Amino acid sequence: MIKMSEVIIDLADELLDLNQTFEEQEKAIMLSVVAWNLSLLDQSKIKQDCYPSLKRFILNFEVLRQKDGFHLNVASSLVP
Repeated sequence: MIKMSEVIIDLADELLDLNQTFEEQEKAIMLSVVAWNLSLLDQSKIKQDCYPSLKRFILNFEVLRQKDGFHLNVASSLVP
């Protein structure tokens, strides 16, 4: 089973590369979570191309600072 934290980090990849501080990376993750949840409403092209069968709504997330970057925890639920 694919982990939603991996999905979000994959979607945020370019934004994370552009943002160096923890706070900037946390905002990039937040933006990617919002984009993911919105994609469930309208079946966006990005979601259809990358994760067509994944229908999980992100309920909560936590970005934890680590020595070498960050760790992302995600709580999600199947979309009814």
